[in-house]
Amino acid sequence: MGKVLIAYASKSGTAKEAAERLAGLLPVADLVDLSTEAPALEDYSAAIIGGGVRVGSVHKDTKRFIDAQSAKLEGLRCAYFITNCFIDEIDTIVGKMLPANLKEKAVFAGSLGGRLDIDNLKGMDKAVAKLVSKAVGDGKPIASDLDEEALKLLASKFA
Repeated sequence: MGKVLIAYASKSGTAKEAAERLAGLLPVADLVDLSTEAPALEDYSAAIIGGGVRVGSVHKDTKRFIDAQSAKLEGLRCAYFITNCFIDEIDTIVGKMLPANLKEKAVFAGSLGGRLDIDNLKGMDKAVAKLVSKAVGDGKPIASDLDEEALKLLASKFA
């Protein structure tokens, strides 16, 4: 397999960490932050694209890139990931992130786990996270860290 693009957008750093860990497992990968750069897809034979989640939606830069490049992504071997805490929202969030044609062709479309790290947030994000953390007490199933098995599984599809 040729070069693999790992592109992500992250606000609190969890999606960035997931992307970096994937890059460590795939030596033929280039790591790109979608918040600062729009990579040229024609330079790659495959792509892994992801982002953190805020208020039930993937990071706006991840969504913007997927929407703008959907025709080119359809021609590549692709995987898509989110990092989020709330396990019961994964399918809904991935469904909003991906058009049906990309989701259908994806070798992976899901969560790599996540964490609710209130100390890394500021302003409104911090206030919302505090409210969300109270919901955890209501028995919502949550992910408390990155999912090592999911990271390895995703990387194995591009090794």
